[in-house]
Amino acid sequence: VTVSSVSVANAGWFGDAFAAAISDSSSRTAAIASGIDGGEGNDVILNKGAILSSATSTTKVTQTTVAIAKTGPLFGGDEETVANSSTAATSETTAKGIAAGAGNDKIYNTGLVAVEAGGTVGVKTLTVSSDGPANSDARTLALAHATGIDGGAGKDEIFNQDMVFVKSAPRIESGTRIIGDEVDGTVQIGMEVQATGIQGGENRDRITNKGDILVLVGRPES
Repeated sequence: VTVSSVSVANAGWFGDAFAAAISDSSSRTAAIASGIDGGEGNDVILNKGAILSSATSTTKVTQTTVAIAKTGPLFGGDEETVANSSTAATSETTAKGIAAGAGNDKIYNTGLVAVEAGGTVGVKTLTVSSDGPANSDARTLALAHATGIDGGAGKDEIFNQDMVFVKSAPRIESGTRIIGDEVDGTVQIGMEVQATGIQGGENRDRITNKGDILVLVGRPES
């Protein structure tokens, strides 16, 4: 997403000049991936093969806000400009290998389960005010949730006999540049990263694991 707001005021031969540029933009993407999804109800899920589940999304917003004022060449007046920009970008990814959903479920897995949730979210802004205040507010939020085997709500029985690999690692890119007589800039970065190998959910569950579980929660890069 690319947003541009440009305001130019020219007083002509004489008089004052005032220019104001205001930009407000936001973008949100979501990606959901499931290898096997039982949904609601009492399910029996048997998996003997490999499951590869990956959810990634890319959200990038570039915003330019410029206010320029020029007075007349004969009788110089007052020049006044205001530039305000507000930008937000959100990326949400959810990946599950085997999801039984609500109900009393039975899951038997003897195959490889590999799950990854991630992606990139970024904001880049340029705010320019030639003769006045310039304000910029840039916000980024990354949400990444990855689960290998999820029993969901209910009394579940889960048996696993192979490797479960889970990775959750988003990437954040955020930056702002402000030019003006009075500048005020804010960069906000928020993130929520979760990775779980086997999850029973609510209620009393029976979980038997005879395989290897590898869970990686990558430090979000910025």
